[in-house]
Amino acid sequence: MNIRAAVAFHAAKPLEIVELDLDGPKPGEVLVKIKTTGVCQAGEVTLSGAGPEGLLPAMSAPPARRAKPTCARRSAQRSARA
Repeated sequence: MNIRAAVAFHAAKPLEIVELDLDGPKPGEVLVKIKTTGVCQAGEVTLSGAGPEGLLPAMSAPPARRAKPTCARRSAQRSARA
């Protein structure tokens, strides 16, 4: 399955849009189409290399569990309340 992804190859440089070949979903998994995305302030600090983790720390997703609100979702929730 071919996808496009924004990848940080170097700190303090723009993300690069690259094509990646990933395995499709396995039994018991689902494929989710992402329409839009963004980078929150914490992500910008990490990409800049100025965060306490150092230059571009390795990031991985935690094991599947109930989703916590993301920066974008929290922002949308605040906008909806206003």
